[in-house]
Amino acid sequence: MSEAELTHHKAVRGSYIGHCTQDIKRAERIMSESTPDFTELKVITERLTRRLDDIAKRDEKIVNALKTEEAIMEETELTLTFQNNVHYWILKITQFTKICECR
Repeated sequence: MSEAELTHHKAVRGSYIGHCTQDIKRAERIMSESTPDFTELKVITERLTRRLDDIAKRDEKIVNALKTEEAIMEETELTLTFQNNVHYWILKITQFTKICECR
């Protein structure tokens, strides 16, 4: 992969990460409301799941294009930390929705 392609994949991934971060903040606000919008929370969960898949595909391309062990380790650490955070929020939103809808 060329340097330009690598830069492109990182830029697109950055955009996806930004959107995920916005969705997580939105979910936090909704969950703190007295009457949360469960439909919106479900939509956010689906969107996060879909974006996480897209990010994982880009991450794989990026890591495969890196040359040094240090760069690979750094990129992998960044990727796993972000993925773990999104998985956490998907689970948190899902549990919140299930618990509140049962009331």
